[in-house]
Amino acid sequence: MVEPGARRVLLSPTHIADVCRRMGDFSDRTIAEACAIGLSYWATGRSPDGIDLTPGTLFADVLGWADNGGTAPDGWEIGADGRSIVLPGGVGPADAQLALDDLADFPDRPIGTIGPDGAAARLEALAGWNDTEADRVRPTIVEMFHEQARTRPDAVAIVDEHRSLTYREAAGLAGQLAHHLIARGLGPEQVVGISLRRSADLVIGLLAVLQAGCAFVPLDPKWPAARRAVVIDDAQVVVQLNDSGEHDPAEPDAVAVDLGDWRFGSHPTEDTGVTVPGDALAYVIFTSGSTGRPKGAMIRHAAISERLLWQMNEILGFGHDDASLFKAPLSFDISINEIFLPLVSGARLVILRPDGERDPHHLLSVIAEQRVTFTYLVSSMMDVLLEIAGDSGRLDSLRHVWCGGEVLTPELYERFRTKLDIPLYHGYGPAETTIGVSHVIYRGAAERLSTSIGRANPNTQLYVLDDELRPVPVGVGGELYVGGFLLGRGYVGAPGLTASRFVANPFAADGSRLYRTGDLARYTPDGSLDFLGRGDNQIKIRGMRLEIEDVEVGLAEHPGVRHTCVVAKKNATGGTYLVGYVIPAAGSEELRADEVRAWATEHLVEYMVPTHIVVMTEFPLTANGKLDRGALPEPAVPAGSLTPPTTENEHAVCAAVAAVLRLDEVGVDQDFFQLGGDSILAISLLSALRDAGLHVTARQIFTHSRVGHWQRWRAAKTSPPWTPAMSPPVPSWDRPSCGGSATPRTRFVASYSRSC
Repeated sequence: MVEPGARRVLLSPTHIADVCRRMGDFSDRTIAEACAIGLSYWATGRSPDGIDLTPGTLFADVLGWADNGGTAPDGWEIGADGRSIVLPGGVGPADAQLALDDLADFPDRPIGTIGPDGAAARLEALAGWNDTEADRVRPTIVEMFHEQARTRPDAVAIVDEHRSLTYREAAGLAGQLAHHLIARGLGPEQVVGISLRRSADLVIGLLAVLQAGCAFVPLDPKWPAARRAVVIDDAQVVVQLNDSGEHDPAEPDAVAVDLGDWRFGSHPTEDTGVTVPGDALAYVIFTSGSTGRPKGAMIRHAAISERLLWQMNEILGFGHDDASLFKAPLSFDISINEIFLPLVSGARLVILRPDGERDPHHLLSVIAEQRVTFTYLVSSMMDVLLEIAGDSGRLDSLRHVWCGGEVLTPELYERFRTKLDIPLYHGYGPAETTIGVSHVIYRGAAERLSTSIGRANPNTQLYVLDDELRPVPVGVGGELYVGGFLLGRGYVGAPGLTASRFVANPFAADGSRLYRTGDLARYTPDGSLDFLGRGDNQIKIRGMRLEIEDVEVGLAEHPGVRHTCVVAKKNATGGTYLVGYVIPAAGSEELRADEVRAWATEHLVEYMVPTHIVVMTEFPLTANGKLDRGALPEPAVPAGSLTPPTTENEHAVCAAVAAVLRLDEVGVDQDFFQLGGDSILAISLLSALRDAGLHVTARQIFTHSRVGHWQRWRAAKTSPPWTPAMSPPVPSWDRPSCGGSATPRTRFVASYSRSC
């Protein structure tokens, strides 16, 4: 019996309707009973009889328990109206009503997050966490680079496996190419495709494009023609830079950029005099699109300058005695950071040879020999490098390691800080927001390593919102939205998509926008963010964002395929790989899985190619007729293909592969990638094979993926076919006279080992 004067709190009809809309159709009394249980846990931390509650227990589970007859603890009674809750002594009605209103507003939450925090308190906290304004002058990349060339002309700016260039030389060469581009009629807002392999030539091309006032877009020479065509069409590429000057008739004209055969010596080396405003387009970076068509994010000059200046002057203290390693594909936006951070700060840019990022031994040798101080590493590569380096000191030159793209485990971080007494930087950010919008710096002991993405970068605002764009309570998950200076201009040639992802900022009256990341996150009480995963079908493969639909559409273009479905799975070591399911088109009933995968290899970007293809006659469906992805069959390793090893070398190879893939048995005729391997696991395999005395390179693993191929390369000092044990000397450059062309001459600058 409820006393007439008892203190109570009340659920309004609107709140009851909101809970039903979000959580399901429950009676008023069930909702009130569940809310009473939640309030009781907030006030006392105790569970009612019949259920063991923890801070992580979902309110949805409490609702289900109450719907099956569960009741609140003694003292928390439900009124006769079915919507009021009587409070026991010691619980303040004002705070309890606030906590109840907030629970009803955001019922999809763990009960440990229930508390008397309303919308006003949340907005006040967000305003404090997002108070990141930093006023600074933002010269363009070209202006900062030219300042370094003026003040430190003879300092080494760029080193690759063939040559080194001083700031004077690099500025002169870039100036000559920029004048040539201007002479061709190129100018502001026009986009130049960069179809060069990772090299000093590529960097000179980038500097020239920006100096001419143009923007660049990566146009990887390895990409299939269809992917290149989409990028060229959407970005409206007017000309491309490649190493030969030759081009497909369907593509724009090409300008040959070859430092060994320089063709622009007749042009001036001086600056072009082109003034580029901060809002001008600097580059376009294409990412996977949910419609199956990649989308090009447009990034402004001022935004990339903002990031570089913050890193150089505040977070890293980057300077003249630093060296940055350029190892990422240009199509991965972290490469922009790797390339330009040293060049705007008077440091040295060390360029890893193409595909060198796949060989940890080569990578380690370059870091040691070139005294690299800054590198970006995914966690799996950092793991392998720490293992290989051991106590050799070959990583001792590092001062700054930026880690991202994968989960950073506490065990890996402990090994990192034991081996290298330096800070570890972890960053988060979509390509649409100029590389990164949040960061966390780990020094000493650290918590929440596997989930934290830290706090907002300068001039950046981060919001965790529900589907009505309301800030969710601390500890409650929602979609992460980004605002501030680092936002891109939208998607090139896609105003509709831009409008759907770059939405009006409800927290500002200045007409600014917020970018919907599609990522799920939650705020913690200290104002940092935990990453909770994706809210859609986007995943990451080896650090590259990828929409599942993008792969499905790609496979559907096969002439013998009628329907497709792609599923992301985890291998034994936690890596993500793709399985593609296809139904043959009429007349192609004999379609084989290996045919589809071979076609995909030729037509899709490498990281989009499914590890396995499964050909089916029909897809499983749910009761309501939708595709049941959970019922799709596991891909089967072809039966009868396991040929056991016989020689000592074959036993060593098969044992290494089995250990890396965590399999009981591996045959010499099996394919590493069909068994579940990927490029990250290939890195671990390289180390295991070399420990067994088998000197195999990453290229050999990717070119000859049958396990038995590798047993032939066993010799402690013998080089494998195609790759010499040591690279040729690194050529430098004679100082070019003004207006003249540079010709290479050979001198030792570094001993880039191709294998160790």
